Amino acid sequence: MFIGKRPLKTDMAALFRISMGGAGKTAKTDRAITYLLGRIFYFLRANPGVFRGLVDRDMSLSVSQELVTLQRDLERFRISHSVVGVPNLADAKMLPQPHQALWITCLILEVILSSCFCNKNEMVYDAFLAHFESITTMAEDILSRASKYSDGYKDFRLDVALLYPLFMTAQLCRHPGIRRRILRLMGEVSFDEGVWDGSSGKSYIQLMMRLEEAGLEFEELDLDSLGPSVIPEHQRVRPLNIQPENAERYSTLFFRYNRESGRWNDLVETVVW
Repeated sequence: MFIGKRPLKTDMAALFRISMGGAGKTAKTDRAITYLLGRIFYFLRANPGVFRGLVDRDMSLSVSQELVTLQRDLERFRISHSVVGVPNLADAKMLPQPHQALWITCLILEVILSSCFCNKNEMVYDAFLAHFESITTMAEDILSRASKYSDGYKDFRLDVALLYPLFMTAQLCRHPGIRRRILRLMGEVSFDEGVWDGSSGKSYIQLMMRLEEAGLEFEELDLDSLGPSVIPEHQRVRPLNIQPENAERYSTLFFRYNRESGRWNDLVETVVW
């Protein structure tokens, strides 16, 4: 969704001020994750067929090698900053906020890089349910703690630390319970990142859910007991492009879906916030 926009930056200093009440030595970590994010987004922009198979093209050996290099560098970063694997949910809530923010960013980057070259198969994201649940749980904790500060979000720039991972989680995770938790986050908190804000993101996610959950009835069920596979492959839509018009507060969205037709269909929708 943010591919093609400006390079993204995690404001670790703001997170540290909120969690610890003072400045910290976060500049080196901030520079390192920002540099890694820039490399990954540049790679995705330069090779649009890599992620989610939205463009049909053959990938060269050099592209494959570059992907492997990015995966290796992400793993090295995670080891050096003690954000390896998927955190236990109980332990995740006890982490300092800067550590939670780093973990959230690394988890969504792992999902993105691990799912490259998956040839339009959206079911592959079901294997990352633990990642998505951890991202959502830590985001809830960060927002809950941040809301206690009198300055609110004047001094708290969420940026990539939360907004991008939440948008991507809501797109890729088809678990109905997790998606609704993200909706609540975006509905309760006003924050922005680049051309996006919580209101537009909530409208975008609601549209995806309406398209993908059409004909499925589980509103009255225990959403935590459902797996992501309740949404079959042929009902999963692929976002192709998003054209936001912030001045007029609407976005034009371009999707692709199958609906058991055996062929791709394109769909254009508009969301207003």
